[in-house]
Amino acid sequence: MSRLHYLQLPTARLINGLTYTSCFKPTARSCSPVHSRWLQSSSGQRRNGEWTQDELNQLRALLAEGKRTCHAASALKRSRYAILQVAKFDAQKKGWWTPERPEDVFKFRQNNDIRRLESGEFDVEDKRTHLSRNRWTEAEYLRALEMRESGMSLQETADALGRPFQGVRNQFQRRNSNQDIPFAADLWTSAEDEQILALRKDGHSPYKIHEAMPHRTLSSIRRRLDELRSDCVTRSRPKRWEEEELALLCDLRSKWLGWKEISAQMPGRSPMACRVRYSHLKLACESKGGTANC
Repeated sequence: MSRLHYLQLPTARLINGLTYTSCFKPTARSCSPVHSRWLQSSSGQRRNGEWTQDELNQLRALLAEGKRTCHAASALKRSRYAILQVAKFDAQKKGWWTPERPEDVFKFRQNNDIRRLESGEFDVEDKRTHLSRNRWTEAEYLRALEMRESGMSLQETADALGRPFQGVRNQFQRRNSNQDIPFAADLWTSAEDEQILALRKDGHSPYKIHEAMPHRTLSSIRRRLDELRSDCVTRSRPKRWEEEELALLCDLRSKWLGWKEISAQMPGRSPMACRVRYSHLKLACESKGGTANC
């Protein structure tokens, strides 16, 4: 019996999720003595037709009194599954119940009665289900700006425009930054490359460069700096190390200079390239018994 009880825990949690009052917490065991068939109707002949407004009002009254779904199914001669399904969707419409997972709402909408509830046939507060994700127009933004200036919150503005909350917030953040200067999405020009390299050479951070170039986003500036740095290193780096470079590398390292200091005295060589090449030289020196020039 204990195993059977544990197997019914998901069912109990499902029914416990429907809570209208603090005292209304039914369980699978109290609703039905047969745990494996808790959806079975014990009210004899039941109706399978469409719901009426009177039935919906009666269901609300029964649940408000603290009656369980099994008692409501017996009074309305409906299956417990139909009672639970319609009651949950009705509660979600009124803001009493919030689904734990988005797929729960989609599952409830597969029922014909749920589609009728969603269509507004009954006197329940309908909510917008399809949100617009199209490109913003200037007229739409001006309308949203008027709503915000009138004191409406971002959520109220999003509901009125039929757009997701995150999209409305991102739009205001984008418009409020950089004095409404639109962000450039085209390719970088040679003049911009020279400007960004000159600012970086003077020691300016990407944030300062972004202030000097407001039409470029901070992420694009960082990405362009990395591209230019790697491109300059690739073009200035020889294909192979010369003997003079190897001797200079070993001489500078013997003076206990850092890799950045060594790289500064070796044009076209990055600190990482100097470190890797010196490691290879040291390994070759050890393998040959210390006969290498390092």
